[in-house]
Amino acid sequence: MLRMRALLAGFIAPCLPTKTDKLPSGSQWLHEIKHDGFRIIARKNGDRVKLYSRPGNDLTRRFPLIVETLARLRSLAERRGAEAAARETNQTLDILTARNESEIVATFASLKERRIGALIIGSDSFYLGQMRWMAALAAHNEMPAIGPSQEFTAAGGLMNYGPSIADGARQVGVYVGKVLKGARPADLPVVQPTKFELAINLKAAKALGLDVPQTLLAIADEVIE
Repeated sequence: MLRMRALLAGFIAPCLPTKTDKLPSGSQWLHEIKHDGFRIIARKNGDRVKLYSRPGNDLTRRFPLIVETLARLRSLAERRGAEAAARETNQTLDILTARNESEIVATFASLKERRIGALIIGSDSFYLGQMRWMAALAAHNEMPAIGPSQEFTAAGGLMNYGPSIADGARQVGVYVGKVLKGARPADLPVVQPTKFELAINLKAAKALGLDVPQTLLAIADEVIE
């Protein structure tokens, strides 16, 4: 079983119940009735979805409908945040998706036809691996775009705003350190990003004919001239 789990990339062992001879008591304890069936753990990386049973068996091909449904899910929090910002600024928001490189090219090509004035690139893991290329596409299509990572701006994109990757790596190290010292993962809180970075590329802004307000430049973590 351990060898099989090692071959399943992305599998994370769940917290399983511990056998005991005495049932716990008190108002803080919950219980559930166990019915026959499957308990599935889903791992999602961009549009790629893997399904595992609790012991670690790969069930991806057994439940294609679940895989297809999960693959189409977007980050609701990210989408709702963009929708709220659009309402507050009286802007129209169009949600566009691309699941592969050819769809990214087609999406960028359609922006002017749809009269899109600016583009916000989501923090999907698939997009994060395409930052340099997407920055080039934005420049080629003369589209003001905001990316989720500093790599986008460094490659010629207009600007980026999002969680600090370096700080995220530091938080992972702290989390792992606590586990190695004996902390139970189930007892540790979910860690949310605490540091966000804003970078602006003035060269890209000039090529797009945009004047970046001094108030925005003043709060930027990095300005590329």
